[in-house]
This record gives sequence, C-alpha cells and structure tokens, in this order.
Amino acid sequence: MGAASGSVDGGTPGFSQSSTLFPNSAGTDVRIGTAPPLPVEPAAPVLTLPATRSFATADIVNPNLTNGYVQQWNINFQRQIAKNTIFDVGYVANRGVKLFYEVNLNQSHIYNNGFLAAFNQLAANVNTPSAVPASNAIVSIFGSAPAAISSIGASNLTNGAVGTAAATIDQSFYTKYAGAGLSQYYLRNFPQFQSLLYGNNDGRSEYNSLQVRLQRQVGALRLTANYTWSKSIDNDQSAATGGEGNGFAAPLDSFNEQLVLGRSNFDIPDQSCPKQLFANLVLDRL
Repeated sequence: MGAASGSVDGGTPGFSQSSTLFPNSAGTDVRIGTAPPLPVEPAAPVLTLPATRSFATADIVNPNLTNGYVQQWNINFQRQIAKNTIFDVGYVANRGVKLFYEVNLNQSHIYNNGFLAAFNQLAANVNTPSAVPASNAIVSIFGSAPAAISSIGASNLTNGAVGTAAATIDQSFYTKYAGAGLSQYYLRNFPQFQSLLYGNNDGRSEYNSLQVRLQRQVGALRLTANYTWSKSIDNDQSAATGGEGNGFAAPLDSFNEQLVLGRSNFDIPDQSCPKQLFANLVLDRL
C-alpha cells in the first residue's frame, strides 16, 4: 500500500508541489539562523482541467477502500497403515479477499461507439484504401483513408493493435474530433488525463492443494516421501509484480477484470502432468 498511497499523493493534479533548497546555492551559506527563504506559495489549483490530455496520470482510490485479508484452512488425516509406516493426506487452501486492485477508468473504449468496426474495415483495406467509405469514423477524423493509415501506422492496422491505434488517435489527433462531428469523449471518459487510475478492493487470489506424505521407519533409517498437487489462481494485474505488493499496474482490460483471472505467475505446472507436482525424498539416519 506504500506504493499506492505515494502514487496518489504525487498524482493529484493541482495539489502537489516539489520544492528543493540547496545550501549555498546563491554563493552564500544558507543557515536556519539566517532565515532561509520559504518555498514560493503555489498558485491556486486548477480544479477543472482542459480536455487536452495534458496531465499524464492521476491516481484516486475508492473512498470506502478497506484492508484486504487472507483466509487459510486445512484438514489432515493420519493413519498407520503398517508397522512403522504412517500415511498422511491433507487439503490445504487459502483465499485472498478484497485485495488492493487498480483499474484505468480512462482506458480507451472501442466497442459501443463504432470505433472497432471502423478499425477493422480500415485494417482489411490497408492496401486498397479507396475501398474504405468516407463514412468510416476513423476516416472522417483524418479526411481520407490514406491519411488515416499514415497517421495510425499501417503496422498497427495489420497487427490488429486496436488499443495502440485508439491511444494514438486520442492523444495526438483529438483536435480533429470537432471537424468530424465527434465528441471529446469519443474514446476517453476523462479527456483531461491520459490515465485515471482507480484503486479498489477487487483483487482476489485462491490456492488449493492436496498434500500426501508417507513415512516409513526401517531400523535406524527413516524414509519420508512427500507429494503436493496444487493450483494457484488470481487476477493479479502484472506478471512483473507477482501479487507480492511490490507495485501495481492496470489490467489488460479495465472494463473486464475477469479477463486476467488465471494461474498465478509463480504457479508453474509440471510439463508431464496437468496438475502441479512436487516430490521430495528424505532419508534420515537416526
């Protein structure tokens, strides 16, 4: 949470300022006793930012944000199945509930405004731009299909990089919206910002495992074999952070959080088995 709170403190437009005072910066010693000049008072904050995407990232959190927690439980059965032979089997699990999660409320929306259809039509005719009608929403922004292809980048079209195309248009060519009869909110909910990160309690994690242990005493030797079948899933947003609290990033699709629900990045299944399998063999000499 330190990274989250620090990001929010530093990413609030109009309410943050950095002031640095260096001793002897003016050629004379600056000492507390000589009353060094105070930092310049900042101007009044601009509460209504222009729709110019000029503020890169703003961070906010749910006012009802709560502390996440982890539930853990297990059940184990132990039985002596033969002389000096003990068999253990257990179910071990935990759940991460209401973990800190962050989405980008300003992610480009492309589904319900005709942008995706316009992009696909343009991508299908990269080599024949004359086949794209002037009524295409993206063409209407640039005035012609060749101009649209050049501005977006033909590689983005052929590679299906619709998110990159939307970001390029909205950050660099939003001034053309009015001429095309489009609203400033055509691709972005908050055109003042490039990103608007919102912290909430939507994070989830789940671990389930079947653990088996067989122990055999043979004279002065004790043989122990352990097997664990396990699976861990979560909706962690960044493979780089691994859900370890070292940072955060917006998910692949902030409007569909379930899209990133899957195996944890530290859950690496055995290539020869559909379940994760760990085995170890321990020999103790008594």
